[in-house]
Amino acid sequence: MPHAVLEAMALGVPVIASAVDGVVELLQDGRGRLVPVGDAVSLASAIRETLADHPGSQQAAAAAREFVRARHDLHDMLEHYERLLSTVAAAG
Repeated sequence: MPHAVLEAMALGVPVIASAVDGVVELLQDGRGRLVPVGDAVSLASAIRETLADHPGSQQAAAAAREFVRARHDLHDMLEHYERLLSTVAAAG
């Protein structure tokens, strides 16, 4: 899970990221912009488009923020990590 992407989404910041595992699932459905890995031209284009389309970028950022609030609640995530770490500690 790319935590930096989740954090940006939670803050309502427009996100542009490489299309790698974990990120693709978070940014699908218009919640951000994906670019091919290592494609600097596509990255530059996505940055220009995001800056030029302020209303669209803000709409995507708002959708991303609502997604994080609905599916990645901080309290729930902390409880999940606590259970995971307890399980690992008990196994060790």
